[in-house]
Amino acid sequence: MKTLKTISKSLMVVAVVAFAMCLTSCKKKPAEDIAGTYTGSVKQTVASSDTTYTGLSVTLTATSDDVVTIEWPSIGVGRMAASALSIPNVKVTKESKGSYTLEEADVDVTTEKGTNYKGKVKGSVKDDVLSIDLTVTPGAMPMSINYLFESTK
Repeated sequence: MKTLKTISKSLMVVAVVAFAMCLTSCKKKPAEDIAGTYTGSVKQTVASSDTTYTGLSVTLTATSDDVVTIEWPSIGVGRMAASALSIPNVKVTKESKGSYTLEEADVDVTTEKGTNYKGKVKGSVKDDVLSIDLTVTPGAMPMSINYLFESTK
């Protein structure tokens, strides 16, 4: 009888340890939680002129537990066209259930065409809605361009 109690206790300890290990290893990391493609609209502001583009997609790719790369689409046409951008090293913080912050990060990206974009990016994800505020100055342009993106996954 004493052996049966010892075996039962041992099995209980093993079950608790296994359950705890599963909880920690099965838990997603913040970057993985929000990784994916989001489609929505972008409001572009240059000086005091606004243009809205719809049906654009932004992809967040987890590069570590709490860091994503933002794949930003090309926007606009003709002389006002902006190249697609790959913005690395954007830190993700989990705020509360279903809420994440993309912490403000510097943008310093050179496109395939050789244009350098410098600026800042920040954003959030709440209930699968991605909001990004991106302000960049392409090349020698004398003013910055602000993009506000909002979409769902």
